[in-house]
Amino acid sequence: MPILSKPKSLNITIVVFSYIPDISGTSVMVHNMAKDLVSRGHNVTVLTSNTLNFKPAKLDDQEIIDGVKIIRFRSIQLLPYRYLYFTPGLIKHIIGLKCDVLHIYSHLPTFLTIFSKIASKLSKKNLILTPIYHPERSVVYNGTIQKILGKLYDDVISPTILKLTNHVTALTKTEKQYYDNLGIANTYLVPDGLPLKDSLGTNPSPEELDDFVRRFNIGEKKLIIAVGRVEKRKGYEILITAFKEVYRTHKNVKLLIIGKDWGALEDMKNLVSSMGMSEHITFSGLISKTDLDCAYKASSMVVHPARFETICRIALEAWLHFKPLVVFDKFADPADYNNSVITKYLDPYALSEGMKKLLDDDVLASSLGEKGHNTLKHNYDWADIVTTMEKIYLQSVI
Repeated sequence: MPILSKPKSLNITIVVFSYIPDISGTSVMVHNMAKDLVSRGHNVTVLTSNTLNFKPAKLDDQEIIDGVKIIRFRSIQLLPYRYLYFTPGLIKHIIGLKCDVLHIYSHLPTFLTIFSKIASKLSKKNLILTPIYHPERSVVYNGTIQKILGKLYDDVISPTILKLTNHVTALTKTEKQYYDNLGIANTYLVPDGLPLKDSLGTNPSPEELDDFVRRFNIGEKKLIIAVGRVEKRKGYEILITAFKEVYRTHKNVKLLIIGKDWGALEDMKNLVSSMGMSEHITFSGLISKTDLDCAYKASSMVVHPARFETICRIALEAWLHFKPLVVFDKFADPADYNNSVITKYLDPYALSEGMKKLLDDDVLASSLGEKGHNTLKHNYDWADIVTTMEKIYLQSVI
């Protein structure tokens, strides 16, 4: 891809199913990209919906956050699956839109991708698609109808949409390989990342750290943390079962699960109570950035027991704080996780052994944390990632 010496100012429209202040890995990543593109002189508008948890007071109204224009449209749920909804106002807006680049971030499968692609074709927009592919997508199909529709989407609709798209960006090497195998042209690797230049801001003061340790009753215990929405696909019931096994041989430990409820919190709390582990496992809900930095700082390790994931922002945050990571062996891009403790997929006993391994070996834990930070520094520096995306946008309008 040629490097342009003087980037021109572009009018960029980004479509995404949810956006801040609704917090998810995707919404945070897209907002960071949008505001940094604005800081580089581009005009960025985000079109999004009122789906998921964020319910704005007004719809179809414009607001500005960090220089990014945002318009939220009402969604109509078509089927009992989180991403299968229709947003007619958004589609109509795209057809009449004037912009240089239309970039869609969308989980597969989702009707947002289908209808936005149709709208972009009708309006002859230059389309860039980031599908946010999950390597274990079959997990999301629960009922019989969903499985049939999911199979249809995966095998027929998804490849068709991808082949009709001007440019496709992948978040992981595994994902890019999937698109390459489908014969998709103009596919680029553009992962999520973290701004290393701001990493000094992740160190809480001693007073803030002491206050955090006191409020969460950590004391002198070794702290294990898990960060992410409390929902089924995050695998917290596996982690809770594994932690009980850890506690059987390591009494001086505490598990803190950090994240908002996405429908599974009551079940998880009931599971913890039934195991008699309520004093040793805490659900914090959403916490402030300062508290989150304190949690990473105070922790001995970060465990991410998700059933499926792309590049995980939690992994990046763990590495930013020099913390070792425990994950399952079906995580995307295994090469990036060679600096982690990798355990058998969905196996509570294997997960418990992984945690014990780090609890019993401080030298190993420190070494893995250092290696993880080096991986972040070399592969996931946010400034480099924004530059890569900017070049793709500029190349697409030549």
